[in-house]
Amino acid sequence: TQPVRRRGREPGHEVAREAWEPFKEYIEKARLYLEERKDWLAEDPRWYVTMLEVATDQGWPRDMFYDMLKEALGRHPDYYAIYYEAIRYLSPKWHGNERLLHDLVRYAVGVTGEEEGTGLYARIYWYAADIEFGRDIIIDKPHVWERMPASMEDVLAHYPDQWNIINFARLACVAGDRDTTVRMIARIDERLVPRPWGSGEPSYKQCRDWAMGI
Repeated sequence: TQPVRRRGREPGHEVAREAWEPFKEYIEKARLYLEERKDWLAEDPRWYVTMLEVATDQGWPRDMFYDMLKEALGRHPDYYAIYYEAIRYLSPKWHGNERLLHDLVRYAVGVTGEEEGTGLYARIYWYAADIEFGRDIIIDKPHVWERMPASMEDVLAHYPDQWNIINFARLACVAGDRDTTVRMIARIDERLVPRPWGSGEPSYKQCRDWAMGI
């Protein structure tokens, strides 16, 4: 939290020049602390998550970032937070673009497919759409969305909880996929739907009525 307090939460171009130096100083201190203790801390996957956060904040060259990411996934391929932190680095507002996100998805499914099927496909695009890239990453992009319904089912085969089902119904509605919206809504316990359903999105009732043709 110390670097955040130093820098503030404004977009980079709005951060005062005098705030950058202490921010950079604290990030470098974090990097040195983590690297000096890697031999025993890296058994915990959160060490890699934090190092990837440092990589983003320091603007590491892409080859250095990928070296760290591949090492992280080599040791902890099923720790989702590693992928989510990688998405931040690969977002356009940091150091990446959509093509690099698609590459990450293919790599993630490749290293987790035996256990997760294609579940990481849906998880990564879900996180990217909600947190880093915005809804445009799935809306009006058939080449992205066409694999989402099957991937969602792979997630639900392992984790059939309401949180996943509700969010998949929401994403399907936003993407205009009526069939998937119908299937997901049929599995929802309406008592658990959050209010509001999603900021700037159709309400749950609107999605339900649209999917059911009401």
